[in-house]
Amino acid sequence: SVSLDGHFSSTYKNYQIVGTGLIFSDSYFSGASQGLKARVRQSNADKTDGQYIWTINRSIAYFNGNLNDGNDGAYNSDHFKIIGRNNSGNQFTGNFYMNVYDPLGTSYRKAINWQTSSIETVDNNAGNLGFFSENGSTVYRGNTTALSGFTFFPASGNLTGGTITIYGLKQ
Repeated sequence: SVSLDGHFSSTYKNYQIVGTGLIFSDSYFSGASQGLKARVRQSNADKTDGQYIWTINRSIAYFNGNLNDGNDGAYNSDHFKIIGRNNSGNQFTGNFYMNVYDPLGTSYRKAINWQTSSIETVDNNAGNLGFFSENGSTVYRGNTTALSGFTFFPASGNLTGGTITIYGLKQ
């Protein structure tokens, strides 16, 4: 997992978090509904209390030329999913950017949105794997307390490469 904590300040009102070239190990693919998950942090601790509502809409271009779309989501979840995954295979690479609006604000619940792109790098399923593009959003509805950061973690296996960077956005 990767935790970004203590980087929010009054210098910036909004932030963008960028994940680049994230590589997941083979053990990442143990079955269906895999992905990169995340949690907000408050007072330097992950919020795991089942207060997330999230949704993802995805488009998929398979290596065999087929196109598909789908969605995923949850209510009363203990996390939200940044990169969704529904096939099994070998090594997988993903990228994302996530917009965080006024994480230090305390008058409303935190809404966050993101966009991802990911690709299966080894095709073990006869053309059934391919390129994924996803758009998602979440709200942490547990309270209106300021955020201190985020933790990102794979559903299973390990992150074996890539970077996650946080940027403050001036108004």
